Amino acid sequence: MPEGPAPARVERVLKDGYWDRTEVVELEDGTRRVRKFSKGAASGPWGVQTLRAEIHYLRTLPPAVQGWFPEVLNAWVETESLGYEMPFYENLRDAAAQILDGSLQQKQADKFQEDLAKVVFRHLHVPANNAPPLASHVEKTIREALAELETDAELRGLIAAETVQINGQRLPGPGRAFQHLAVQRRVFNTLGTAPAVRLHGDLFLENILYDANAPAGAKRLVLLDPVSVAGVSAGPALFDLVKYESFATGELFALRNELVDAGTDGNGGWKVRVRWEAPELRPFRMLDLRTRFRGHYRARHGEIERVPYRLLEAYFALVMARNTKGLQRSARALKAAEALGELAGH
Repeated sequence: MPEGPAPARVERVLKDGYWDRTEVVELEDGTRRVRKFSKGAASGPWGVQTLRAEIHYLRTLPPAVQGWFPEVLNAWVETESLGYEMPFYENLRDAAAQILDGSLQQKQADKFQEDLAKVVFRHLHVPANNAPPLASHVEKTIREALAELETDAELRGLIAAETVQINGQRLPGPGRAFQHLAVQRRVFNTLGTAPAVRLHGDLFLENILYDANAPAGAKRLVLLDPVSVAGVSAGPALFDLVKYESFATGELFALRNELVDAGTDGNGGWKVRVRWEAPELRPFRMLDLRTRFRGHYRARHGEIERVPYRLLEAYFALVMARNTKGLQRSARALKAAEALGELAGH
């Protein structure tokens, strides 16, 4: 196994993320690859182990789905600076970029959803035998995130409160709501009612390369960066749907770009709101990126139940709240508080 990456010239940075960095590099023989590598111990509670799991995931995919994922051309996994190299798909762009720059009109967006649904629901989502229970992972992750956020001076009053008012609605505080859910169990148990399948785990638009006009026989769709931030790669299919819709609705883009209002409301309560009127969010207002994908989900996996959906929304929000600061952290914590409070009163 190689001890590290081969010498190369960095052509450009594709993504400088929370936990890792992705670059286009040119090797000494003139070939180009995409190189993804960890930022090491500074990459948060899951960064190193999740990237190692991602490399394993890609290397062990069955032949039936390998064509929709990048090949691992080289990898080094024994140190905290682990990483791997994959092909550079010169003619493919990520779906998010195409939506934001207006390249995809509704007709192409419908086709995109059809193509993605075929790959994910028909081929990727096959039974995952011996998958660890997702409910226990979600419960543990939420507990740890709330404990960490309670040490944040700006959020301590929110997390520890008996009750909170968010957007004018009186709810149990998130810490109290979680305690109730953990004892009562019914809400967490909804994550175990559907069979576990192999997931992508981080299925959102930036992780999907797509070409609506690809000629026959050419690659049309490639799924990047599998395995969730916290290492999830198997569980109920709803996990992938919730993650996909977080970006497809525009909410995840808004949170990342701080197109939100979040904090105290001046009347003893809290507020959190996406600024949907912002010009940057216009592409998401103009395109329907959910209906066809949801229709295929229902055809394969059944109806979309609100309780586990909201629980996963709270989970995703708290995972990222642990890895962000300032307005982003506050908005994510408040989104999670809303969902947990609602579930505790369900």
